[in-house]
Amino acid sequence: MVGVAKGSFAEVSNKPDFPAQERTTLRRWADEGTVQQYLRPITANGLMGVHHAWGRCAGYFHHPR
Repeated sequence: MVGVAKGSFAEVSNKPDFPAQERTTLRRWADEGTVQQYLRPITANGLMGVHHAWGRCAGYFHHPR
């Protein structure tokens, strides 16, 4: 690669262990409280208004899969 110093990237296995990578990610999310942060109320004043949910559902009901 042009302009990339040797050693800038970690070597990657040609036989990745995806289950192990997923466990590592899930452990990090648990340690950092990522899911709990994601599930907190998304507005400055508390819970999301019902009109936000209507907009999210409208596409589903009008365009069934």
